[in-house]
Amino acid sequence: MANTNTKANFDFTIQDLEGNEIINIDGPANAGKMLAKIFAGMSKGDIYKIMEWARACYRGETIEFNPKEKKDFQEYIESNEQLTVLSKEQILNVLNGVGMAPGLTAAKEPTNGVQEVKKVK
Repeated sequence: MANTNTKANFDFTIQDLEGNEIINIDGPANAGKMLAKIFAGMSKGDIYKIMEWARACYRGETIEFNPKEKKDFQEYIESNEQLTVLSKEQILNVLNGVGMAPGLTAAKEPTNGVQEVKKVK
């Protein structure tokens, strides 16, 4: 039976509508750092899994999701009221292995199965 797990890495900077990196007062708008703060601040859900994700996102590590975890992760992102639609789209596109925003190419699947997103020059 084929492995149906998904691997994704959220260590990227959120892009604006023109494909430029968004820079906040404290530096680049890193998706992984944003997710880590949101997950660490949650009060419901599988606390051990959520904190595992929070730590991995904060450290810029690749996360491997089984189908149920991927569905849960996606639901947490979609229902979160702290993230903008702009951020949600890019995070979910990385989770699902598709492109991100104008100025970025589609996520590429290297041999190790980790999603990588490359900026278009």
